[in-house]
Amino acid sequence: LFKSSHVSKPKVVNLLFDNSLKAQNMRDPTTQLLNRRFVDTVISAEINMQKVSRRPFSILMIEIDRFSELCARLGDEGADAITRRTAQMIFDATRSGDSIFSMGRETFLIVRVEATLAAANRFADEIARRYSSTHFNVNRKSVLECSLNIGVAEYDGHPDPRELINRTQRALWERKTDRSALVR
Repeated sequence: LFKSSHVSKPKVVNLLFDNSLKAQNMRDPTTQLLNRRFVDTVISAEINMQKVSRRPFSILMIEIDRFSELCARLGDEGADAITRRTAQMIFDATRSGDSIFSMGRETFLIVRVEATLAAANRFADEIARRYSSTHFNVNRKSVLECSLNIGVAEYDGHPDPRELINRTQRALWERKTDRSALVR
C-alpha cells in the first residue's frame, strides 16, 4: 500500500489525521450531530437537487421546551445529558437521507428530504409525541415534563437557504407564543 513513489507513509497518516480532524470539526461536541456551520451548505445542496428532481423538502426546527428551567433544576451536566438524549432520539427518528444539525444547546434542525409540509408536520407530531412520553432520569432526578417546540417550513423555491431557515424559526416562535398550537 505504501510502496507507491507518489505518497509516503507519513503523508498518508497526516492526510488521514487531517481528514479526521475535519470530520470532528463538523460535529457538535455534545450531541455528535452536524455543526450549525454546515446548515447553509446542506440546504443549498438540497435546493440544487430540488431544481432537478422537483421533489419537495422541508425544514424542522426543534427546541427543548423550558430548557432554562431544566438547566436550573439539573445543572449544566444534567442539561447536557437531556440534550444528548434528545439528539439521539431525533437522530433515531430520521431517515438516512435526512440531515440533522445541532443549532445550539437546546435547538436542532432537520432537513427532511422528500417531505411536503403536511408530511413534515406529521413527522414533527410523531417526534413530539414520542418525546413527551419519554421519562428521563438524570443525576437520580426524574424529569417527567419534557416537551418539544417544533417549527416546520417547506421549501418554496426561494434561492437563499437563510430565507427557509428564517421561515422555520418564525414558525417555531409562532408555536411557542400560541400555546394552543404548541406541538407537545
